[in-house]
Amino acid sequence: MATYRYSRPEPDAASSSAHQVTDASSGQPPSITSATEVIGDDTAAPDVAPMPVATGSAMAFLRWLESAGNARSLRIEAGQHLFNQPTTPQPHIHLLRRAVALSGLWVFADELHGHQAVSQDLRQRSIAASVLLSGSSLIDYISSLGLFSFIFRLAPAGPFPYTLGLSTLLLLFGNWSGRAMVDRHKGQAIPNISLGIFIALSIFQSVTAGIGVFLFNGQARVVEARAEVLIEDDLSERRKRIEGLLDPANPAIANDQEACNANRLQLSQIGANNAAYQQLSVETFGRWDDRRVPPSNRPRWELANWPLAQWPLCPRVEQQRAALQQQAEQQRAELALLEAQVQQAPSRAEFLAANRPQVFEQVFLRSDDGRIELKDGVQAFGAAWEFFWNPPAQHRSDLILSWVYMGVSIITSAGAIALLHWQSRADNTRMSFAVPCGQYRFKLLSELRDRLPVEVQQFFLERQRQRLEQRIPPASGVAIEDISNLNPDFQTLAYLMQRGDETTQQEAQRQYWQHLINLYINDTSDSGDIDYDYLYNNVIGFWRNLKSASNVQAAPARFIDPPAGR
Repeated sequence: MATYRYSRPEPDAASSSAHQVTDASSGQPPSITSATEVIGDDTAAPDVAPMPVATGSAMAFLRWLESAGNARSLRIEAGQHLFNQPTTPQPHIHLLRRAVALSGLWVFADELHGHQAVSQDLRQRSIAASVLLSGSSLIDYISSLGLFSFIFRLAPAGPFPYTLGLSTLLLLFGNWSGRAMVDRHKGQAIPNISLGIFIALSIFQSVTAGIGVFLFNGQARVVEARAEVLIEDDLSERRKRIEGLLDPANPAIANDQEACNANRLQLSQIGANNAAYQQLSVETFGRWDDRRVPPSNRPRWELANWPLAQWPLCPRVEQQRAALQQQAEQQRAELALLEAQVQQAPSRAEFLAANRPQVFEQVFLRSDDGRIELKDGVQAFGAAWEFFWNPPAQHRSDLILSWVYMGVSIITSAGAIALLHWQSRADNTRMSFAVPCGQYRFKLLSELRDRLPVEVQQFFLERQRQRLEQRIPPASGVAIEDISNLNPDFQTLAYLMQRGDETTQQEAQRQYWQHLINLYINDTSDSGDIDYDYLYNNVIGFWRNLKSASNVQAAPARFIDPPAGR
């Protein structure tokens, strides 16, 4: 394809002679670019002239369009249009962006402001808010996958549909509430409610973010911790039973011990000469002859294996205490053996499976691949929660990454909340939603377009005067009346500005400028750009007057002229 260069218009004679044809015999329609840009070469460094003073002049506005980098595609499209054909912007469909936008997985910057009048600083701040909002949502989304897959791992059809569905729903809900926070031009209720929802959702997701990340690869440790709790509960119960057996106030002998002590006290008080002393002594310690039977000098009730209920009161207490002591020693030996077995087992869960199968089956199950998992999802989450916030000392280092991730989630969520709230309160954000500002912006652009014919006529008259003074002969080439005979591929403005005679070049140049302004108006009708200083200053002034005249929320949707300055 032939390569052409097109110089940006200047109000002098040089602008009509700056076109250089490098290959006129290719048979392809020529293309036009800025003087520093070549079609097909996006790497060319633009040599942008200093920004001209922004005024209400149509020619100054055109010079700004020629120097603005974001107007490159408009310049090319304006130059490639057929002679005397209407100009409409060609939509640029970005399928990936559209798919992502429809999915709601990412909030784009232009969703965080209106499209009536948008300044460059608002777009830049919206980009930062977009990255922070979407980034924090994706951080929480990643952690929620681990959390919900752990909770729903035993659900019908597996955990994947439940995990993906619920995690995506939370992501979409968070992004929706983030978007709804910024639009306050219709009232404060919905943005404030959305702010509350976003804060609550962020707190929940940030608190559970660390647990979710931990559960990606820490489920085995949660199972082990739960098994260790069950084992420790069993061991603690055994220790308590041993302590109870050794307790002097054991309930099994408490009544007899109290009676023995009471009888001893009474015997010491009544004296041996009292008639009741002998009977109370036999009841308490047994008959004297039965206390030591030769030759062993052991008590008769012990030698004859009397039933314990027939033993004298105090010896019965001693016998019961000795029996409790023996039980305690036996259980202490069993406890020591059990603790040794726990330490030797490959894992606490495996110990339960081998030695406490009933307890194991109540709490755990073994999957097809041999892994041990918690049976109940609620208990599993509770165990994970307890492990995360109160980890055993030997496992705390395993949670450093999870704690760091939770910190990142908290920081990004707090930053998104602060930035979006500030965005919603910012004056230029509210202006971007104000319909009257968009209408006033369009009015200013229409006025610039309406001034173009007169200014173009003056431009060409001045250039003709300069050509006459410099004795430059008029350009020769295709006349306007011969254009209809040209192949439609050669009826582009770029071709005619380079190959036409002076009248044709001037008409092509005029149409190019007209198309360029029309394309800019149409192309920015949805984005509301006011980057041109003349637009920016006037729209900002209109907005300030509008605010001072009435609340922008109550402004009618019809076109409003700027109120008189106060």
